[in-house]
Amino acid sequence: ARVLVRISELCPSDVRIKQLSAEGNQIKISGFSKTREAFIDFQDKLKNEGFQFSIDISNLVASKDFDFDLEPNIPEDYLIRK
Repeated sequence: ARVLVRISELCPSDVRIKQLSAEGNQIKISGFSKTREAFIDFQDKLKNEGFQFSIDISNLVASKDFDFDLEPNIPEDYLIRK
């Protein structure tokens, strides 16, 4: 649950998360971004939090109003129950 709360906190106002699902140590985030800059900001915030992406998709997205899917690995800290 902590990881879901943290993802929500990191989400910029121009990004909407539509769906979150987790399997093992990977999470799938589906959403919509009003701007490319907001999406890149969200992706950078996730990376700074320790989420690891197998590919960097920041250069593959449209400039505005687009859907996205991210599948980062969850940082180990979030997998340990506290």
